[in-house]
Amino acid sequence: ALTIDFTGVGPWSITYDNGDTTITLNGITSNPFILDVSPDTTTTYCLTGVNDVNCPGTFSGCADVTVHTGVTVSNLQWQCNPTATHYTVTFTISGGDPASYFVTGLTGTISPTPPYVFTSDPIPTGTGFSATIDDANGCTPRTVSQAEVICPCVSDAGSMNTTLIEECGDGPVNVGDATGVSTDPDDLHLYYLHTNSGSSIGTVVAISTMPEFSFDPATMTYGTTYYVSSVVGNDDGNGAIDLTDPCLSVTAGTPLVFYEIPTASMSGTTEVCPGEATDLVITLTGDSPWEVVINGQTVSGINNTPFNYSVSPLATTVYELTSVSDEHCSAVVSDFDTVSVHDAPVPSNLMVACNSTNDGFTVSFDITGGDSTCYQVVPANGTITNGQFVSNVIPDLQGYSFAVSDCHGCPAIVVSDTLVDCACTSFAGDMETTQLDICGSDVAAPNYLGGEVLDGNDVLCFMLHAGDNVPIATNSTGQFVFNPVTMVHEQTYYISAMVGNDDGSGCVDMTDDCLSIGAGAPVVFHAIPTALLTGDATICAGGGTDISIELTGVGPWDIVYTNAAGTNISVTANSSPHLINVTPTNSNVYSLVSVSDAHCDGTVSGNATVTVNNPPQVVNVSEACDQATLMYSVSFDIVGGDATSYSVTPANGTLLNGTFTSDPIASNTPYSFFVDDANGCGPVEVSGVEECSCVTDAGTMGGTVILLCEGETANAQPANGVSLDGDDILVYVLHDNSGATLGNVLATNTSPSFPYMPGVTIPGVTYYISAVAGNDDGTGNVDPNDICFDMAPGTPVVFNPLPTVSLTGNTTICEGENAQVGFSMTGTGPFTVTFTINGTPTT
Repeated sequence: ALTIDFTGVGPWSITYDNGDTTITLNGITSNPFILDVSPDTTTTYCLTGVNDVNCPGTFSGCADVTVHTGVTVSNLQWQCNPTATHYTVTFTISGGDPASYFVTGLTGTISPTPPYVFTSDPIPTGTGFSATIDDANGCTPRTVSQAEVICPCVSDAGSMNTTLIEECGDGPVNVGDATGVSTDPDDLHLYYLHTNSGSSIGTVVAISTMPEFSFDPATMTYGTTYYVSSVVGNDDGNGAIDLTDPCLSVTAGTPLVFYEIPTASMSGTTEVCPGEATDLVITLTGDSPWEVVINGQTVSGINNTPFNYSVSPLATTVYELTSVSDEHCSAVVSDFDTVSVHDAPVPSNLMVACNSTNDGFTVSFDITGGDSTCYQVVPANGTITNGQFVSNVIPDLQGYSFAVSDCHGCPAIVVSDTLVDCACTSFAGDMETTQLDICGSDVAAPNYLGGEVLDGNDVLCFMLHAGDNVPIATNSTGQFVFNPVTMVHEQTYYISAMVGNDDGSGCVDMTDDCLSIGAGAPVVFHAIPTALLTGDATICAGGGTDISIELTGVGPWDIVYTNAAGTNISVTANSSPHLINVTPTNSNVYSLVSVSDAHCDGTVSGNATVTVNNPPQVVNVSEACDQATLMYSVSFDIVGGDATSYSVTPANGTLLNGTFTSDPIASNTPYSFFVDDANGCGPVEVSGVEECSCVTDAGTMGGTVILLCEGETANAQPANGVSLDGDDILVYVLHDNSGATLGNVLATNTSPSFPYMPGVTIPGVTYYISAVAGNDDGTGNVDPNDICFDMAPGTPVVFNPLPTVSLTGNTTICEGENAQVGFSMTGTGPFTVTFTINGTPTT
């Protein structure tokens, strides 16, 4: 309000000037007079004339009225720091008095030059803010606030392979790098070996910058499942990760098990006689069941330790233990035992000699084979010199019996006669003492050396006995076959010549006082060996299986088998069953061709069918983005394998007729699927990542200002370069913010055309017509929360106010004075005014 003091006689009239217009007020009766003014801008008011009721007067004085505008706030934003722990708030302050801008409720700084941007100090994530913005004039304080701001963490430990890794021994083991890892500037990326199977850290065993760890006996145990997880988070100050970091990220780890390397050692009896068996004792460590390889022969299915491995070598044999496998691991070992086979000593060249007085006799024979350093003859009634035994004198008309052996304890061979009568002349010759090995039903026919002496009543025949001169069978030919009723395979028998009285059947009477039995030929009857092949199996391509051959007879065995291609393959087996590991590339049938053991050719039977399954294959992998959600799905076809049992893990999607389509996956999130079937020959991994980008683009609007008057319609040019996805619409909006933010939206339209709206649009204010694009919110407008929402900076529009004019001036003057008539106008000059003087128009 301005105060005007008068002198003179009221009522008064005044004229004053506001810099644009001269204004006249009449009929003023109060003194002093309060003049109310309401300028839009700072204005100087000066008196230019005064009159009282009688006369014009003198005047003086001017008054400056300063108009302060209120502050306004725009472009409110907040920005998280790279570590997602704090955020800063920024906004632009305009209007008012820039020199005295201030902000309460938030600390920060205001830029010293236009545009005046306030930037707050960092604010912890998860908290909100409220600030009041004003200047020293206090016209229109503004408030900005947000209840809560949560900064999204960028820390991401990615993903690890979750297939179990089993390591034999102490490593080190590299399980493979994590994929899809992202870090903020404060983060470390480390690998943790720990005890939890999920995406949280259990008991920490070890930490490394690489996904590589070794077994530590001080902190770990064999057979325990540990997990290697990718971990991202802040440094705890000691080079490890702060596990309380709110943005800590831990992947589900790769399971890892360390197994102790198995061991095996061998011991046992080292001396046997022919045909005897002995046990080699194998001591094992590790986890049952075990499998060992001895002399190239695999012995499997061992469930206990120590394990007795029975052998019956025909000759001195070195048994070498070369490898051991337990439930998990294999190892090379080196241990051996020598099993010595001691042949029994054999007497030959038997001589019975009467002394010169025929009242006594001596028995002599040569001893061959066995251990010549420790020959034994029981009873020890005589001497052994250079392998020849000569008895002491035995009285006439007595018999004799000598058991011949050595110090190795093998069964003795008896040389005997029931009666020696020095008057007797009967003498049986010897057989050749080379051992005969007879297969199956073949005939044993040793070579008789002759030299027999027969008296008038004697006959020569032959007997088969077990070394005790007790006949099992007799005949006149000296040829014998195996009789399963009275004999057993693999035992040593003897064929000897006999001379004595005829028993009436053409052979010797065993009670003849002059019976003579010559040294026998050793013979062993062997069963025909057999081989039975079994082991039907189903395996995966690249894998293997054991086919088994059950054997009878005496090892070692020479075996020939064939595959489906007709290829003959020879192997040697030392024990039964004999396992052969096969790795066919295609399904195959294996069969036996022949078998022979240490002595005889045998018979074969059986076959083994090995079916080879291939894993399913993945083809036509594709990734498709959904522009409405910026998520993507993965699809692929599965071929090969067993189509009736395809499986995809994890089962996050649908599998139909061999085509898998995943559930939606967030953009930039890696995926990993494992494909297999009931045969279990996979899995085949399908992995990758897809980034989905918005295609929505509202285009560009013209930048030339559209100047209009109140009541007119603003018509902007349509946006250029518009791009819409399938769910998008394009709408034009009239709003009050420049740049890429809308501010207050006054109206929307499907075309860039907006009329002046009284009470809504303010004359002289710059508005903007922008194109906006995005999903329909259901009302025909663009959903501002659409993640692909896009806005084109607008075409500026100004609705200028209509100009106004009013006529002012003196209505009463004194005679001779001039009257001043003034025009008071609003609007932007220069103006053109048309008025009338006494009805006559003037411009």
